[in-house]
Amino acid sequence: MRPQFYGAQSNGNSGTFLASKRPRLSRKREMNASPVSSCSVLIVEDETLLRMMITEMLEELGHRVAAEAARLEQALPLARSADFDLAVLDVNIAGQLITPVAELIASRQLPIIFATGYGVSGLPEAFRDRPALRKPFMVDGLKHAIAQAMQP
Repeated sequence: MRPQFYGAQSNGNSGTFLASKRPRLSRKREMNASPVSSCSVLIVEDETLLRMMITEMLEELGHRVAAEAARLEQALPLARSADFDLAVLDVNIAGQLITPVAELIASRQLPIIFATGYGVSGLPEAFRDRPALRKPFMVDGLKHAIAQAMQP
């Protein structure tokens, strides 16, 4: 079982570290279960701890991570050919816009959720009609965005 990272704690000496963890509770998973049937998800996020947190949230909602990438070069081949139902994409990957990855996924007619610290105005112009989560986001926000993205 991987720990869930939910926030920052100070160690009192050298600053802040991410270490707030708690065990996964099956009751919580039942309460948070997504109304959308379980889907496989591609995550593209350059921040390791955020990627881990998104993974935990998805699992809590009853979904599974099909693939993940931290760099555009890793994400492009996954966007072309990986088997997934939905993508969660950070808009800015190490200073590069996610647009080429989003275009590949859109060409496959797969749903996309964007995660950004910049709000909807930070989304690539062609994708401003897609669900977007403003970072940091909570599991309920992700649950709603998945339901929105998976609507026929």
